[in-house]
Amino acid sequence: MAELARRLGSFASVACVVLLAALGCRDRIAVLGPSVFEQRAEDGGSERMDAGASRPPASRQDAGDPPQSNAGSGGRAGGGGTGTVATGTLDGGPPPPDAPPCDLECGPNELCTYSRCVPAQGVMSLSSWLGHSCAVEAGRLYCWGPNGSGQLGLGDRDDRNRRTRVGSDNDWLAVAVGEHFSCGIRAPGQLYCWGANNVGQLGVGDLVERLLPTAVPGAERVVQIAAGGGSACARDEGDALWCWGDNLEGKPGQGDRYGSPDVVRPARVGSERWRLVAVGQGHVCAVRADGRVLCWGRNSPLQLELGLGSAEPGQTREPTETMITGTYVSLSASQHHSCGVRDDGTLWCWGGNEHSELGVPSADLPRSGVPVQVGLESDWAEASVGWFHSCARKQNGVLFCWGRAIEGQLAQDRIDPNPMPVKVTAPVQWQRISTGNFHSCGVDMQGLLHCTGENGNGQLGLGDLTRRYAFEALP
Repeated sequence: MAELARRLGSFASVACVVLLAALGCRDRIAVLGPSVFEQRAEDGGSERMDAGASRPPASRQDAGDPPQSNAGSGGRAGGGGTGTVATGTLDGGPPPPDAPPCDLECGPNELCTYSRCVPAQGVMSLSSWLGHSCAVEAGRLYCWGPNGSGQLGLGDRDDRNRRTRVGSDNDWLAVAVGEHFSCGIRAPGQLYCWGANNVGQLGVGDLVERLLPTAVPGAERVVQIAAGGGSACARDEGDALWCWGDNLEGKPGQGDRYGSPDVVRPARVGSERWRLVAVGQGHVCAVRADGRVLCWGRNSPLQLELGLGSAEPGQTREPTETMITGTYVSLSASQHHSCGVRDDGTLWCWGGNEHSELGVPSADLPRSGVPVQVGLESDWAEASVGWFHSCARKQNGVLFCWGRAIEGQLAQDRIDPNPMPVKVTAPVQWQRISTGNFHSCGVDMQGLLHCTGENGNGQLGLGDLTRRYAFEALP
């Protein structure tokens, strides 16, 4: 009971999805090369990766390396483009399956991935969770906020209220943060994780926390990483989905029984191929190759997180057909609700609605087990959801937020919840948005990082602990 109370009590909220999408707004997420995950499955090997069977990563930062804590320089990034939540960039289309390892010397704003130089300008990836955030800018990784479990990857447990560069590598592609841990992808596709590891959320085969980025054995061809709560999921080049970590609610998707051990290595989820995945605090939703959205994990009667239309069953431990129709190009999951954008540009949300986070007044609809359309517009580009608030960006770069407002996470000077989307009155247009539990961060069209909301642990990266009620550019 104590363990159950501990996990149910750790309601850090906001799910973060990190996609490596092309700068040209292609509808196909970029691929990086042959999949070690997929190859092992096809060869008849274990569906759970074995550290002894994996190839060594191209490079890694060893635990014995000196901590890196130099502050990140400047707040302006280059380039950009549209995309989904926390988008990384890989332009030029997928490499051939037999492409050799990188052997080119690329320019200062490029990364070499499988004998091809790709753009590495601007804030390529942005992710926020409970109280910390990380971003990839021109191949460099920065993190800030609380650091009690080493989730900033700096080799210590000291909090940072300014964004701080992690190590000296220049080949980071994407990052996703969960509850007290983080994971990121380095070119050409090696996955690293660091921070808390009490439920196996780092995927490295044990329960020992890491204070520095540590390579996940065998995870060498990752094209998407998503984290939330104490678990994470990765999609490989072959579009196979692998999940690991906290198994109380069945989020690793293994179809096992309640009470099964936590999953400490990436384990393949079914045999299907997938387009997109979002990880929440207690549930996971993913878009299958045929466009269907399947969900699994917690389905509490007061929240209906899985989009099944009812409170039964209360939990599913493998991908389950839902009442979520349409093809989603952006998907975000949080504590009790999820939102996404369909390929027709419409915006939909489902789950709990205690603070009107579904975009309709909570008094009229306390929860919904089926998607509810937010407004009637068809020009939405991406959605990101926090604990009790949501934000979404339109194709023209205009940002809207709604739900709980008291901590300033909506960038509005009010304390009452907004029951419907309200335009953020900032003098900028937005290319990216990522929501934490009570804060929000975004990237404008000039590449500047901005944050607003709760700041008691320095999660806004502004150099102090003062709450903000409007987006402010990071120094």
